[in-house]
Amino acid sequence: MQMPICRSAVRLGTAMIAVVSLLVPCLAGAQQPYASAEAAVQAFHDAVSGNDAAALRKVLGADWKRFTPADDIGKADLQAFLAAWDKEHKVVSTDQDKAVLAVGDSGWTLPIPLVMKAGSWRFDPGGGRR
Repeated sequence: MQMPICRSAVRLGTAMIAVVSLLVPCLAGAQQPYASAEAAVQAFHDAVSGNDAAALRKVLGADWKRFTPADDIGKADLQAFLAAWDKEHKVVSTDQDKAVLAVGDSGWTLPIPLVMKAGSWRFDPGGGRR
């Protein structure tokens, strides 16, 4: 009598392994959730200032290259952004669960908004396209 239960358990275990193996590539490209919008913008700054593609992928998600014109950004542009960041940067709430990163004293905001979903903050690259 134990054999059918054993076979069912093995089948279920095999099915679960198959599902997990299919999800792992998706999870590897998933965005990092942050406890606060400030933590998210700091991670963005650290990724940009360190020229860290893997970190940008974590911050912005698997399609991060679609939203960062890496080919068009020169060293001078990067230095200007970092200088503006050093001068002033803040998270500006636009709604209860939405915000933007403002950098420098000119009022420039990053065109990729931040959103709170499921209790954590993330950048919303798709929201910047809308």
